[in-house]
Amino acid sequence: MKRHLTLLFIAISTIIYAQDSLELEEVNYAGKTIQLKENCKKNSETEVRCNGSSTQWRYLENEMEGMGKIITEQLLSQYQSDPNFIDKTEIKMNSFGSELTGYKFQFLREDKSIYFIALTGKVKETAIIMYFGAMHDIKETSDLNQFQRQILSVE
Repeated sequence: MKRHLTLLFIAISTIIYAQDSLELEEVNYAGKTIQLKENCKKNSETEVRCNGSSTQWRYLENEMEGMGKIITEQLLSQYQSDPNFIDKTEIKMNSFGSELTGYKFQFLREDKSIYFIALTGKVKETAIIMYFGAMHDIKETSDLNQFQRQILSVE
């Protein structure tokens, strides 16, 4: 009898563990719950990593909305002094009906171009600054990773 109970306990524990490991993580972005796909992991409440690429965002008090642009401009001057800096272009993206604006920076690392995107704006009446890197150029929505496509589209 004890053997049967032990086997039953092991079987139930395995089923419960398997169900827990199948649950996808969620993250709250601008008041909206986003289910993360299987190749994405929540590093913090405001950072998601998908296939080695990190997307981070910070909420700003509405009175500090202009700080996002100031931070982006500081990044611009800092990056332009980097010897590996190649180019910067203005970029616009849409997030849940709100326009985010910023820059796409291009760098040369080990004979390959890498990109860093910094965006600011308001999403659902909340001021936000967002930044992420990419190993390829971001020209259209399909160039974004799984998580980014859930919250952004390229204009």
